Formats: sequence, C-alpha cells, structure tokens
Amino acid sequence: MGGSRSVICVRRICFVHAGIIADAQLEEQQTEDMLWIRQEFIFNPHRIDATVVFGHTPMRGVMIDLPYKLGIDTAWLYGGKLTCVEFNEGVLYQLQRGHKTVKTRSIPLA
Repeated sequence: MGGSRSVICVRRICFVHAGIIADAQLEEQQTEDMLWIRQEFIFNPHRIDATVVFGHTPMRGVMIDLPYKLGIDTAWLYGGKLTCVEFNEGVLYQLQRGHKTVKTRSIPLA
C-alpha cells in the first residue's frame, strides 16, 4: 500500500494524523480530512483493507476497534498517558504523565 504525504501505509497498517473519510478509498482521501476529521471517522467503519492508526482526538484510553482502527492519543497534554505501539510484537506501551514507570500490555493486531 502506498499513500499521500498525509498517510503512510506499511503492510496492512496505515498511519494518519486524525483519520479518513469512511466511505472513500485511500487515493480519494483529502489531506484536510486526514488532518482534522474526528467523529465521522471515529464512529464509522471504513472501506480500506487496513487498520488505521490515528491520534488527534484525546481519549481516556486506547481506542481498539480492530480491524478498522487504533486510536493512540491518550491525552498526555491533559494529564493523561503517552502511548505507543510496537506492531511486530503487538505490544502497547504507556507512560502516565508525572510517573516514571512504563506499563505494557499485548494488543490483538493479527
């Protein structure tokens, strides 16, 4: 899978800042939507054959809606957690703001 400058796809995982238009293919996506979309993306499954990893919308926890999406903005700026994912092993890493211990857990990516 390829993509524009606003989306990077590796294997069947696409990384985008905010999300995509649910009923459009990757080549039909507009940069503005991929940078700013929120609810329309979050509340609807999409048609592309990949999991979309996104941020932009702070949430209390990781949004796991597989195989459609994985939301990893866990509100670090607002006192929440910093979240990252290691995709080869399916491990989620989180650091609570103000703490020094990184917590890990497995997530079902396959």
